[in-house]
Amino acid sequence: MDDRDAIDSIDELHRRLEPCRLCVEAGIRVESMPVFSRLHRADAILVGQAPGAREAVDLRPFTGPAGRRLRAWLEPAGLGTEEAFYGRLYIAAVAKCFPGKRPRGGDVRPSPAMVRTCRPWLLRELALIDAPVVIAVGTLALAELAPGVALEHAVGAELRIDDGRPLVSLPHPSGANPWPHLPGNAPLLRRSIDLICRRLERRPR
Repeated sequence: MDDRDAIDSIDELHRRLEPCRLCVEAGIRVESMPVFSRLHRADAILVGQAPGAREAVDLRPFTGPAGRRLRAWLEPAGLGTEEAFYGRLYIAAVAKCFPGKRPRGGDVRPSPAMVRTCRPWLLRELALIDAPVVIAVGTLALAELAPGVALEHAVGAELRIDDGRPLVSLPHPSGANPWPHLPGNAPLLRRSIDLICRRLERRPR
């Protein structure tokens, strides 16, 4: 049993996650300290892949161009401004630190070893943040939250995570990702945004 499984408050999780160097100790390449949300309550949990180069400096999730594109997608749900995006969403990631750049450009995809090492952090975030809906951003987050479901079958549909909460999926908002522009995918993306809108409208105020 991993001792992180016993973390029973979000304050304790944040306190222990902030200095985490478990990947470094295991010989796994990382190029930042952990990047994570510091909210205690949220309307939804958004799970991404990993911090990028900009986030590695700012230590705040989705601060780069992908974050701006993601906020534009989520604007109909009232999450288009930085204030709403960071104030209403608990933003988590499969991998907590920036994995680095590829030699020819683009971010390194977190390795299976990095994902395994970080998984207990994500599981505790999901357990401790009582948000009524979970949003998966990209294929790596989808694989963690709904194993075996392909992106084209997840975007536009409402799935469930293990604890029964609804899961809505989005493609990765990187400008290099062609998925949103492929034939037939734009309506699926709009359907996911509609699902998020409906779920957030049901959140008690």
